[in-house]
Amino acid sequence: MLRLAFSSIMAEPMDGAAIDDLVARCRDYNTETGITGSVIVGGNRFAEIIEGDCEEVTATFRRICRDRRHLAIVMLGKRETDVRLFPGKPLDYDQIAPLGSMMSLAQMARELRNVKAHASIYKPLRQYSSFLAAA
Repeated sequence: MLRLAFSSIMAEPMDGAAIDDLVARCRDYNTETGITGSVIVGGNRFAEIIEGDCEEVTATFRRICRDRRHLAIVMLGKRETDVRLFPGKPLDYDQIAPLGSMMSLAQMARELRNVKAHASIYKPLRQYSSFLAAA
């Protein structure tokens, strides 16, 4: 099994309805492909972890890289694993800053670190990136 963490910036501002629609479609796709994960939206930025079959995760990440809604996609890391961090969750979702606001990856990391409810995604993201760990 493969776990992959990445961050991206919204190409165009998205409102709550557009985010809800995107998350719903991602959950459907992930359910079909056996992928689980979590996405945090902070202003104009996404931080996400996906996990599952190596081929499915790789194909999903390639699809995301081609998606015109994402800019500045940065793979924070990937690793093989035997244990899921998000079992039974096709895509956990939370928003930590108003949509459309500007939020750097470092700001996002600080916000995630300061709120215990976000520990499920902050700790794994920190494992992947010394940049996040130092934020």
